[in-house]
Amino acid sequence: MYGIRMLIRPTGGLTFRRLPGSILHIGSYTFVPPTTLSGFLRRLVMMLAAGPSLDLAAFVKHQETEREMYVLPRDLIPVGAYTGDSGHWVHTTKRQGIRDFKHDAFSRLYRVAAEKEVYQLHDWDYLMCEDLTGYLLGKKEECLSPLLGLGNRGCKLGKEGYAFIADITGPTQYRLIDTTEVPSTIVPGRLLAGHPCDAFQVYRHDWTDGPDGGLFSPSPSPVRGFVPFMAGLTETPLKAEYYTDGTTFIPKALVDILQGEVV
Repeated sequence: MYGIRMLIRPTGGLTFRRLPGSILHIGSYTFVPPTTLSGFLRRLVMMLAAGPSLDLAAFVKHQETEREMYVLPRDLIPVGAYTGDSGHWVHTTKRQGIRDFKHDAFSRLYRVAAEKEVYQLHDWDYLMCEDLTGYLLGKKEECLSPLLGLGNRGCKLGKEGYAFIADITGPTQYRLIDTTEVPSTIVPGRLLAGHPCDAFQVYRHDWTDGPDGGLFSPSPSPVRGFVPFMAGLTETPLKAEYYTDGTTFIPKALVDILQGEVV
């Protein structure tokens, strides 16, 4: 396994909406979930590949009707981005939001001004941090190399907020070892029994058998939706199998789940 490391720098507060249960209180994860990082990187790659020829208006209008997903190919495995030693805090404030639970206009890149909505008052969480460290794995080194050109590129990240990639390094080889370490990422719930942690429900992509056009393809990804699983963040050393470059420790169980091998 090979991996690249990204230093992601927000331009302000970020919201990564926690579901279920995030209705009147729009709670936020304190990290970038793997599925969110996947969409962020795919958008950056498509923007970089298209350059000035990218017809964003036509692209997003098509998305409003088709609801298609654009994420990284299956041979690339984003495992999220985390604040780590840089620290973070969550700022909660009052904010008007949409009453309809299915509403998603605020998350779109393109909005229609004529849309009428019914508002209500929310408690809204913003993740405040200087930077986050993101990790992306791939079974082949050459699959990761095209993403090294994303340095200093950025776009919308999560439900609210923008960020850019301040630095990106690798690819580096990750060995699979059985050891006891503090995980660098979220950990599947089955490994956390008896250990203190911040637990929550997160998601992986639900892949279909359809063709995957690849990293630079303008075609949507063969994804029908999301599959939930329980995970947590812990500062306690855990004995498990890890993919590691010597300083980063990514649980193999998490990689298996994100690939759809274990539910």
